[in-house]
Amino acid sequence: MPLLLPASTITPLLASLTPTALTTLTHTLLTTLTTAPPSPPRTVTSHNNTKTLFMPHTTPHPPLSGTKTVSLPPPPLPATSTLTLHSASTGALTALLNATPLTPFRTALASLLIPTRPHYTALKNVVIFGSGPIAACTADLLRRWAAPGATITRLPHRGPARDDDAIKAALREADGVFCCTPSRVPLFPTAWLELEREGRGAVYVSLVGSWRVDMVEVEPALLRRHEVTVVVDGREAGLEEAGEVVQAGLGAGEVVEVAEWCSEREGEGEGKGKGEGEGREEEEKEEGCVVFCCVGLAVMDLWIGNEVCRLAREQGVGVEFSME
Repeated sequence: MPLLLPASTITPLLASLTPTALTTLTHTLLTTLTTAPPSPPRTVTSHNNTKTLFMPHTTPHPPLSGTKTVSLPPPPLPATSTLTLHSASTGALTALLNATPLTPFRTALASLLIPTRPHYTALKNVVIFGSGPIAACTADLLRRWAAPGATITRLPHRGPARDDDAIKAALREADGVFCCTPSRVPLFPTAWLELEREGRGAVYVSLVGSWRVDMVEVEPALLRRHEVTVVVDGREAGLEEAGEVVQAGLGAGEVVEVAEWCSEREGEGEGKGKGEGEGREEEEKEEGCVVFCCVGLAVMDLWIGNEVCRLAREQGVGVEFSME
């Protein structure tokens, strides 16, 4: 029977995930991104100033199809999001989920795929821009799994609380910068970033808020710097939708998909012991700054929805219902 999962059930499930479980999820996410076909383009409709986004996808392994629907009414009404899952073999409905808590979690987890790879220099000083659920989820995952000993600084990207001197000082020490805002102007000048970090490894920059071509969180010229590697969640979607990628005029050969990036680096690191810290630092120094541009793919929604359904059935939570 189909499974109904409201936010009140999903939120504690995600909060209860152990570091081991979170690491396992990164592996299954990378496998999904590697094997799944490209996600179809979003479809957007509009009525009375309310936009509705439809994000469909089908995966062969497991045979699953589904659609995330996001409704964006004008403020102060909140956005709503649902995810339907079907068997790709029979077409039968398998689950209906409140996707509102799923989206921040899968986005935050995706932004941590690169800095949690075994070869990557551990994050010690992190700056997070944004005050919404994605920023909060990113901070939570950093504290309890990805970088439990790191100093985490949350910064507003606009408004009277913004302090440019504090931002400049925080960025000077940061080895991880996570931008989680719907900004249409750069959050800071590129000159405030310490790209040349002698003996400290390269800085990692995650951009998950600029999922439309009119949005930017950093200066697009940053992506053109010779010491910068641009990584995207999906090549087609990144080239068409990611604000900085589009405005920088990057082509297909100038971006790398995150699953490909992780696979290549993990292959290079085979046989290395945990004590080879100097080798890891040298490897990271040669890598240079990595900028991850994530627009959010429908396949990621199917993946996290399926994983949450698995957890719910294992723990005996959720409500089964009949469509007869």
